[in-house]
Amino acid sequence: MSSSKTKVMSILRPVMGIRKMEVFLKPLDAVSEDVSLFDLSTKLFQLEIVTNGIDRLESVDMTGGCVMVANHPRGLLDLFATGAWLSENTTQPVKCMANKIIEMFIPALKPYLVPVDNMGARGQGRSSFNREAFEDAKSFLLSGGVLGVCPAGEVASFRFRSPEGWFRLSDHRWSSSFVGLAFELELPIVPIHVSGRNRMSYYLLRLFGKVFGRLANFRELVASRDDNIVISVGLPLSFEQYKDLAFDDVASRVRENLYAASRGGQ
Repeated sequence: MSSSKTKVMSILRPVMGIRKMEVFLKPLDAVSEDVSLFDLSTKLFQLEIVTNGIDRLESVDMTGGCVMVANHPRGLLDLFATGAWLSENTTQPVKCMANKIIEMFIPALKPYLVPVDNMGARGQGRSSFNREAFEDAKSFLLSGGVLGVCPAGEVASFRFRSPEGWFRLSDHRWSSSFVGLAFELELPIVPIHVSGRNRMSYYLLRLFGKVFGRLANFRELVASRDDNIVISVGLPLSFEQYKDLAFDDVASRVRENLYAASRGGQ
């Protein structure tokens, strides 16, 4: 790392609460063959995860791979919560697509991530990195893995207008790239809605732009303790059900299904 980057990081670490987070996550170093990362994390965060609509998974054959699509209400906690839930509800290996910066600051998560670059400057470097990530994701899915994806790419915030209505705390615009991944491998897509929200201070910072939200993500993770999370399973989509639809239409359908599941619909 160059001296300028080192200097910038030395300034950002206390601002972002990274040192405090590292101390808080220190118990995750105890991961072993007998104790999994997600078992440790649920105890560390004192999480209680409840599921609605779990019976909908019975119709899904995950042995050949599966794409699980979730909203993104909290940030880093979503990785721990969905990872723990997926590991508990399938015998298949589990990974989540996530920003590459996460494995830098939380090394314990590295074996469970397919890192992507959604913050770097657009160009050949970013494109090449993400093409490689796409190939890594395909290899993982072909091995029978279950891949968790948050198509919003950034944490939910209060939005003037969204597909869910006016003046809502909701996901930002979704990328339909997850549809292309599932389509190429002819895999089922399962929507899951994750409950929860950040502290109000996060949303006030987010009003000034996404960069301010990203700076607050690590602090929000440390503050996320003793919480109940409800994961609601939407209606799964088999390849036969979406193969003739445009990718954007499939993404819209999955999003609508996901939020309907959170309200007890569908």
